[in-house]
Amino acid sequence: MSTFQYPNKALVGGINSLQCIPILGIDSFPAVNDLQIPEMEISFHPNYAWLELPILSESASYEEVETETDHGALYQKDLSALLPADLLANRQALLRLRHLDLLVKYRDHMGNHKLLNTPGEPLRLTTSFKTETYGGQIGFSLSFKGTHTQPSSFLVLPTLPQFSLNAQGQLIYAGDLKESFSLNAAGQLVVSNGQNSRFSLDSQGRVNFL
Repeated sequence: MSTFQYPNKALVGGINSLQCIPILGIDSFPAVNDLQIPEMEISFHPNYAWLELPILSESASYEEVETETDHGALYQKDLSALLPADLLANRQALLRLRHLDLLVKYRDHMGNHKLLNTPGEPLRLTTSFKTETYGGQIGFSLSFKGTHTQPSSFLVLPTLPQFSLNAQGQLIYAGDLKESFSLNAAGQLVVSNGQNSRFSLDSQGRVNFL
């Protein structure tokens, strides 16, 4: 029997990153194994990628309620957050997500990466807009909801590559990913032979995988 584990970092609730993708954009999806899903094995159809929602992190919360039925456990899931301001681009993006079955993931303040559902058990988005009196809040209240037979899972992230620059200023990569990495003449990261579009170089020179 598994043992429980004590946390080794400060207990800070909340969500600091929220992303979704229409399920019709999923090309392949791995099996869930002991509440874990390997991030690298989720692949997309062309022109699809995770969509980052610029939420207020202090506004976001997630609740997952288990109930027993005659046919087994059901999990009622509800993620809510505030998308601030009233921007035309945001309204257009929200309209495009309306009535779509969605796959949703988040990163919390303790560093957990969670995938809330699978393609077979979608989440749906509902929104409401409100602008308060002067000095008050303005934005869209978002709610992703669904009732599923499986709880949320932890995303298993790849070991990101380790890089260094040699004496000639060339990028040296040490790792076991199938992708090839290099820098072009403008100092931009160039990735080939794999999920190219999901790697990026941030302003601190760190490689990110999305």
